Amino acid sequence: MYAVIRHHNVKGPEVDELARQGREDFVPIIKQMEGFVSYSIVTSEDLVTTISLFENKEAAEESTRKAIAWAANHVTEFEVPTEVIQGDVVVHELQQAL
Repeated sequence: MYAVIRHHNVKGPEVDELARQGREDFVPIIKQMEGFVSYSIVTSEDLVTTISLFENKEAAEESTRKAIAWAANHVTEFEVPTEVIQGDVVVHELQQAL
């Protein structure tokens, strides 16, 4: 499994708006990708972090290309510098349903 983590530095109400746009506009794109496992959006006071999991590195790299294209059309008003971290997932545990 391979992960891509993106940190988007934004301010105040822009956090909610960027998360909304990601949920409504980007999630449908990434969910259709071959090799997609999961996608999460985590927010804090001035940061939107996304965590994407894929079956392999190639799918993760394709997601980065799609994210760049999507951001060019959707998040320019936020002027968000993005930090991208990617790598192999070495531990991944899930809670079993009761």
